[in-house]
Amino acid sequence: MVMQIKSIGIDIGKTTFHLIALGSRCQVVVRKKFSRQQLLTYTANLPACLIGMEAGVGSHFLGRALRAQGHQVRLIPAAKMDAYQRPAKTIPRVKEHHWDWLQAIRNGTKSGSDFSYGGPLTEVALLGVIAIKLAGTRLEWDTKAARFKNAPEANQFLNTAYRKGWSL
Repeated sequence: MVMQIKSIGIDIGKTTFHLIALGSRCQVVVRKKFSRQQLLTYTANLPACLIGMEAGVGSHFLGRALRAQGHQVRLIPAAKMDAYQRPAKTIPRVKEHHWDWLQAIRNGTKSGSDFSYGGPLTEVALLGVIAIKLAGTRLEWDTKAARFKNAPEANQFLNTAYRKGWSL
């Protein structure tokens, strides 16, 4: 599968450039550190995409070089970069998943990924597996009925045949 880069952010340093490339679903697909020449060689071999970087020393030179390669370049004013504040961390961090689960049992508290969170997340992941098995088929999921509305062939993947002596 060919990696599709939709946008790139470049952090310009004195001698190194940090590049982060995002795919079509805003997922990080590349995270690399380059010298200036390595960066220009790398970007020359990419399809044209949007590249953003902070306006500052060297950004105009680099921006012109990237434009010459066919990329769309946006320079972000330093004042906007300085004004940016990361959002506060609202999800408590845990040492380790199993430790968190045991602490929830011992203390009667909610774990970081209890069933109200983990259940729907697992459901989405498993539905994704079925969607891959039936690539090209439009699937409509009925959450309440826990069935596909429009694809009986997909419903066959929902239940597992248990071995004798094992059942739910």
